[in-house]
Amino acid sequence: MIKPEKLSKDVVAILNNGMHKEYDHMLAYRGAANWCNNNGFFKAAEYFSKQAEEEFGHAKKHQDFMTDWNITPEIPNLDQPVMEFENLCDVIETIYGNELELFHTYQENSTEVFNSGDIAVFDYLQFFRNAQNESVVTYSDMLSILIGTNLDDKFQMLMLEEKLF
Repeated sequence: MIKPEKLSKDVVAILNNGMHKEYDHMLAYRGAANWCNNNGFFKAAEYFSKQAEEEFGHAKKHQDFMTDWNITPEIPNLDQPVMEFENLCDVIETIYGNELELFHTYQENSTEVFNSGDIAVFDYLQFFRNAQNESVVTYSDMLSILIGTNLDDKFQMLMLEEKLF
């Protein structure tokens, strides 16, 4: 009997790592949403809650891809996300840092997969490269809007929340 094709160990490690990072980001967004909700930034809280759901979908996408290729994904033990922030800008900066780090990870992983000759997985990772690019641009734009803002002026931040989210 013919055995089904499986992904290489190197590719599985990359995909498991990506899945773990997506779960970490899901929790980071939940932490951001909770902080925003508790500090009166309700529109931002709703936005970050939706982003958490999107990150969960990204983790599931990795799992489905691996199981489709006869691999059992490694469900991660997750670290506690950041739950305390100085202000809304600190939330955005934290999320931006997470998204930028994941952007670079997917870029590096894609290069490694491409160089290994696994074009199907390289094509699969395109979705994640595009998603990360969009996230980095979105949060970079938010940070640009906040330049020159008194971050400790809650009224000013509440007014800007409308523009940001």
